[in-house]
Amino acid sequence: MFLKEEVKNKKLYKEVELPLCYNYAQETSFLKDLLQKIKAEIRAEKSHFSKKFLYETAILHVFCVRVIEDVFLQKKIDYFVFDDKSLSPYFSKIGSRFERFQKALPWLKFWKPLYEKDTFSNLKILENFFSNAEIERYAEKALNFYLKEFTYKLNPKPPYNGIKTILRNKIHFLYPIFHCSLIYLAEVKKNFDILQKVACCNPYCILDFYGLDLWLRRKAIFYLIDLKGIKVIPELIDKNCEVKYIYFYCLKNPSKMEIIDQMIRKRLSKEIVEEWQEIKELKLGG
Repeated sequence: MFLKEEVKNKKLYKEVELPLCYNYAQETSFLKDLLQKIKAEIRAEKSHFSKKFLYETAILHVFCVRVIEDVFLQKKIDYFVFDDKSLSPYFSKIGSRFERFQKALPWLKFWKPLYEKDTFSNLKILENFFSNAEIERYAEKALNFYLKEFTYKLNPKPPYNGIKTILRNKIHFLYPIFHCSLIYLAEVKKNFDILQKVACCNPYCILDFYGLDLWLRRKAIFYLIDLKGIKVIPELIDKNCEVKYIYFYCLKNPSKMEIIDQMIRKRLSKEIVEEWQEIKELKLGG
């Protein structure tokens, strides 16, 4: 509903509640307005400090990913509304965790700038990071690690419930690396093979309320459609991509809804068409 209203009215959907802002921040075109709303509501939140801190650090996690993407795509950054006081506890928390992860996975050292406050205080550091000659190798390594460790197709043995919690925490913390790797391999290298694997491999478990794994899949699917055209949609559906993601693409690109709708009805199975129609009627993903 949030995204549908935003696309329709060309402005931020202001009725979204604070806990849902995390998800909305992943896709909104009005990130600056949303962050200002979040900052005001966090200050007004009457709950205890730890809950406020949880909201703020969760939003900053998504916010930093959006900054990484926008710097890479050379978009104007005009939405840095969290001040130094807000940023410091967040980066202090993730900095110590990064060191622990790096001991187990030494290759993470390459990605350390994505977890340092200076990078987001001086965006030139981030611009220089993307020009590193080694980034392609480490981006492929990162996404292959994601596919091997966190998805069913490349690691079909399901984890125990206790392991699922560990997996959620790992994916959540390492998500900026996976996202950065995806946009680099899509935008610069047009690596269709790895994009398709990310798009079509189901994760072991829904990450939690925040669903960062679903965000990564959406990005991969959107890139494949944008780079290869809508003709890739039947191939994606055939390889385990759920049709609800195609509907979400249409929400973001409403001018393509009619032609994609026609193609699905003409070229895909009766079962897929019925699922597509049900999603449209229920407005799932919107």
